[in-house]
Amino acid sequence: MTPVLHGVLMEHRKLHIEMGIKSGYVFTYNGQRLKSNIKRSLARVLKKAQLEGVTLHTLRHTFASQLVMAGVSLREIQELMGHRSFETTLQYAHLSEDHVKKQVLKLPFANGSGNSAPRERHAEVIFVDTPKKKVPREALPSQGS
Repeated sequence: MTPVLHGVLMEHRKLHIEMGIKSGYVFTYNGQRLKSNIKRSLARVLKKAQLEGVTLHTLRHTFASQLVMAGVSLREIQELMGHRSFETTLQYAHLSEDHVKKQVLKLPFANGSGNSAPRERHAEVIFVDTPKKKVPREALPSQGS
């Protein structure tokens, strides 16, 4: 639980106490636990917010992707997501191309100066997909010097 979430929940609890709600549940209606379908509840919230195409899976995927881009290890993400298989976690490991490029530029040899400090101006990082079939070297596009 993040410190921000903890603070929000503490404020929410304080409000419940002030309102005389004695339930231990976070989400209540007239002091009673909400029993409706979470997908239906999310759909109502998304409709009010005018958001389309968002699902519970979208929220999980976003959480995992944000963790990856923040530098959290895939093993730690596996634990946080509750995945039994590491292969399941790997589907969340794809990153935005810009993020990957920034990470590559951190390498000591990436900017030509011998240290990892990025230059103010740098060449575009170009990624080339590895051919799936064996292709003669002369058939590959030239990257220039």
